[in-house]
Amino acid sequence: MAIKKLKIRHHARLIFCKNKRGEYPVCRRYKIIASWWLQRLRKSGKGDTCLPILIISQQRSGSTMFEKYLSSHPEIKEYSELFKVGNGYGAGLLPTTTGVVRQIWRITQAGEATMGSIRIMLSAVRNRGIDMKAILNAFPDAPVIILYRKSLLKQFISRQVAFQTKQWESTYEAINEKQKIHIQETELLEFCAQVKDDYATFLAAKNPERDVLIISYEEVVADPQGTFSKRIFPFLNLAEATITTSLQKQVPEDSLQDTIANYDNIKHLFEDPRCILDLS
Repeated sequence: MAIKKLKIRHHARLIFCKNKRGEYPVCRRYKIIASWWLQRLRKSGKGDTCLPILIISQQRSGSTMFEKYLSSHPEIKEYSELFKVGNGYGAGLLPTTTGVVRQIWRITQAGEATMGSIRIMLSAVRNRGIDMKAILNAFPDAPVIILYRKSLLKQFISRQVAFQTKQWESTYEAINEKQKIHIQETELLEFCAQVKDDYATFLAAKNPERDVLIISYEEVVADPQGTFSKRIFPFLNLAEATITTSLQKQVPEDSLQDTIANYDNIKHLFEDPRCILDLS
């Protein structure tokens, strides 16, 4: 079995074993525990490190808004979406598990805050063949927050609107003119099934003993400050802080009928179990 040593700056090395697909997932036998390196760096005084917060989600599930709220805390720095090209922090088009581990390690070495939030989109994980079990094993001390959207139909609508308007974020200052979209039921149901499968795959890869926080988009939207004060910050062992964001819902609830051209034909799907996800 081929062995590859991956240098993380000059402070540490992670050892990987090459598998049949040519990737380098963390080898169980040679795995170096990330928390041990973090403790060693703090004791050595060679540099500050930050603990990564892994936000596991899907597109159009409110992950950008969630991270903006999260970074309102003075001890947390936002590092955005891991696979987003051009944001200065993401792994971009790197297709391997090794590349992802390396990029997360670079973030931990930045030392710009006590903790750093990183969004990992499950669709990107699937498309790139990333081994999430290896990622989780490499960072055993990293808090994991699973953010999902209960209404997969509304998630799909938001996705289609974003594709059509070419606007993935909305602020109070500027919102593109909305255009009507047409929902294809077959495409919608395929999307719902895929989202459910992505979350199921991740949960199957997670160590059952690992503590994670599962939270829904709907819960955050209903009471942002209360949700963070009562659930998010306690989970992260952080003091309470006031959260803010300039982002707003791109498709408000009262505009759904005006946004969807064939609304009357698909409105029954809002209550269809195939279009509902519940991870609680």
